[in-house]
Amino acid sequence: NHYALDEEWEVDRTLYPDFETVASDLHGEGFKWLVYFNSFVEQTSKAWPETAPNGWLIAGADGKPYVFNDAKFQNASLLDLSNPEAVKWAVSKMQLAISQGADGWMGDYSEWLPTDATLYGGNGADLHAVYPVMWQEAQRQAMDTVGDGVSRLSFVRSGWFGSAPLVDVWWPGDQQTDWGVDDGMPTVVPVALGVSLAGISTFGSDVAGYQNTNSPASTKELFFRWTELGALSPVMRTHHGSYPKLNWSWESDDETLAHWKRYATLHVALAPYFRSLAEHAHDTGVAIMRPLAVEFPDDAASWPIADEYMLGDSLLVAPVMTEGATSRAVHLPPGTWFPWAGGAPVSGGEVGADAPTTERQLYARAG
Repeated sequence: NHYALDEEWEVDRTLYPDFETVASDLHGEGFKWLVYFNSFVEQTSKAWPETAPNGWLIAGADGKPYVFNDAKFQNASLLDLSNPEAVKWAVSKMQLAISQGADGWMGDYSEWLPTDATLYGGNGADLHAVYPVMWQEAQRQAMDTVGDGVSRLSFVRSGWFGSAPLVDVWWPGDQQTDWGVDDGMPTVVPVALGVSLAGISTFGSDVAGYQNTNSPASTKELFFRWTELGALSPVMRTHHGSYPKLNWSWESDDETLAHWKRYATLHVALAPYFRSLAEHAHDTGVAIMRPLAVEFPDDAASWPIADEYMLGDSLLVAPVMTEGATSRAVHLPPGTWFPWAGGAPVSGGEVGADAPTTERQLYARAG
């Protein structure tokens, strides 16, 4: 039932003996193919003898590689991204993947730097916050210096001041597959609004969550609600989760497949709108998903709201993120709003909205 990655920096030829052919076939069908990188280096990996003897890993007080338990509870260290030679090695691995047909990757983690480590460029305490930025700089270098005109991207989960111009897509880490306010679906919108104010323009979460080691498997209702939220995010991304055979997914039954198709179609139909918002974000720094107060600063009631958001300047999204709920209260800022599902326009203020499990709460701003 459980899914876990092998922590290697190169293609696993046992799993993908024909990696290049698969990449070519996918490109022929109009798809991009993304792979996976993070900055861990496990002791049992092929990368360890390529990095540790050269001093390219973070060090402990004894000068030897700093070893700790990584996300899989394996002995590992981290690449010393303050060392130009270590960065050059990492870039070479990413560009090797590109040469084999990869169109980008998940650039995972980077928030794990121990504060008592020693690095080429300083100590762990001073570099802990900027380590994600160094990781993102390495990824940018790998993609931007290829120079073949192919569109590529990485998506990341960590950041600090300086991340915004480096990050293509940001996702909020591995939410739990539940409705919990600690790390479940209700945390997605507040996180999206927080990073939007930090300049991160393009955001998406794992539909139905990822982490269910210590939480129940995702349910059909959770998958339906999260699909509605995902469709009205810049990036709509499903995930099988850490226990894929237990979690509800887009292919679990015909009704779910139809629901997924309906909202994927809506997401694609909004592509011109998303593109215009992305261009606006590039030019101005104003993100695609925005707190209501960004568009309505004079509306005092909009400022504390963290469970609704503006999708650009024209659409207001009020996702249902409570298990069993079939309605919710919605704050509409001053003005006239048109329910996306049809019906009479609604004036700004507090409204009660019916919200069947299959329906999203979406309003278009007049004008």
